Amino acid sequence: MKEALDKMLQSSVWKDAYLATKLQEDWEILVGRTVAKYTDKLEIRGRTLYVYTKAGPLKQELNYNKAVLLERIAAHLGSKLISDIAVV
Repeated sequence: MKEALDKMLQSSVWKDAYLATKLQEDWEILVGRTVAKYTDKLEIRGRTLYVYTKAGPLKQELNYNKAVLLERIAAHLGSKLISDIAVV
C-alpha cells in the first residue's frame, strides 16, 4: 500500500504539498521537543522554510546549524523540497 501511495505521489502535482505538510507534522521529530516547543510557526514559500520564533538563542542556533538541518529535512522527506532556511 505504501509503495502504491509513494508511486502515485511521485507523479502527482500534490507531492510538494504533501511533503510540506509532512515537514510541519514531523518538525518535533527533526529538531527535538525543546526546539519545537519554542517554534511559533513554520511556513514554506518557494523552496525556503521560514521558521518563526521569539527565542533569540534559538534563532542563533538554527542559523548556525542550517546546513545540518537542511540535510536532516532532505533525508527525512527523501526530497530536496527545502533549499534554504530563514529564521524570523
